Amino acid sequence: MKNIQIIVIALLVNVIVSDVVNLDEGWYYIKNAVSGKYLQVKNSEAKAITNVEIGTGNKSSSQKWKITRLNDGYFTLTSSLGNFAIDIAYGENTNGVNIQIYDNYGGEAQ
Repeated sequence: MKNIQIIVIALLVNVIVSDVVNLDEGWYYIKNAVSGKYLQVKNSEAKAITNVEIGTGNKSSSQKWKITRLNDGYFTLTSSLGNFAIDIAYGENTNGVNIQIYDNYGGEAQ
């Protein structure tokens, strides 16, 4: 019985690892695989402190994000609506914190 459990665990690990994708820098539409909804800027409003939400795919500029890699292994998401990065409101580290776009300044909240 132990051999079967090990094989099942190995298969699960293989499935999880095979889902990892390395993305090149560039422009993307980000879709949730479960809900089928896209990451977007609310009402396509190109100004700082505009909420980020999910919505039905429409390939609008409010749903287009640029991935830029940083030297420390992190990356930024910049909206195609302007030089606005996806941003954690006030840099808070709590559940339920608001996600927004904000002027791209390169801080830790972005």
